[in-house]
Amino acid sequence: MASLVKPATSTTEFDAAVAAGTKAVAFFWASWSAPCKHMAQVLETLAKQHAGITYLKVEAEEVDDVTERFGVTTVPHFVLLQCKGCSAGSSSTSTSTGFSTSSSSSPSTAAAVAPPPQHADVTTRIKSLLSSSPVVVFMKGNAAAPYCGFSRKVVDALRSVGVSSFKDVDIFLDEELRQALKEYSNWPTYPQLYVAGELIGGCDIVNEMMQSGELRQLLQEKAPAALQPAAPQQQKQGTPEAPRCGFSRKRRAVRQGLKQYSQWPTFPQVFVQGELLGGCDIVLEMKAAGELKLNVEEMMHRMQATA
Repeated sequence: MASLVKPATSTTEFDAAVAAGTKAVAFFWASWSAPCKHMAQVLETLAKQHAGITYLKVEAEEVDDVTERFGVTTVPHFVLLQCKGCSAGSSSTSTSTGFSTSSSSSPSTAAAVAPPPQHADVTTRIKSLLSSSPVVVFMKGNAAAPYCGFSRKVVDALRSVGVSSFKDVDIFLDEELRQALKEYSNWPTYPQLYVAGELIGGCDIVNEMMQSGELRQLLQEKAPAALQPAAPQQQKQGTPEAPRCGFSRKRRAVRQGLKQYSQWPTFPQVFVQGELLGGCDIVLEMKAAGELKLNVEEMMHRMQATA
């Protein structure tokens, strides 16, 4: 059976679908969000029960204009719309609801529910943010709860190369900053990664650099303080030829003695009831042939019989 929830893949489709009815429910979702999958099923059930309402699903990070129009910053998120006049381009009232917050507003003002404090020079603010940390990510959401999959990938890339701390800036909390940064960086999309005040790029570039090893190398050169300290190397007590402590000397003696005892030159060595079974290759060959369990049982039985 065809879905009763219509996908709106563009601003034009969204506006046309809303104007075609008297009431509409817009469901903002993302493919990476597990709760969205559950809420999609709930919405299908509601659509069957209330046939007079238009149900739309909007992929939040793909239809940016609609997402920003209603100030959507988390998913899943629902916007309830009532069309006035029901003609293309007509106005509408809306109630925007997410899991943790709900508010009533018009589409033109939804993004300004909690306006950020105004500053005289947004460029100064950008430079201040860039100087606040060696690594800065301007993203949708924050490091703990990225709003989009692309922002999540950049956060994961930084963590995978050992970045222990960085400055995350949610661009949805400051519309003036969000628009100005595009001009400042000459980069039209988010997320944006900066290292030592210099733009590195967006999601694709960061992930390519992570996979090639260039990202960690760049961080080591320009922002070493942001990286986790390297794991301490084990301190050796001398060399095998000239051990400097009794413990190292004893371990070497045990290794040499075991080779002589077993007449087997390498390690590991597997013993069953005190009898040598073999090394890595032999054990793996027995396992592959299905003989390992049988051989172990035979050795244990033989040793128990002679005990």
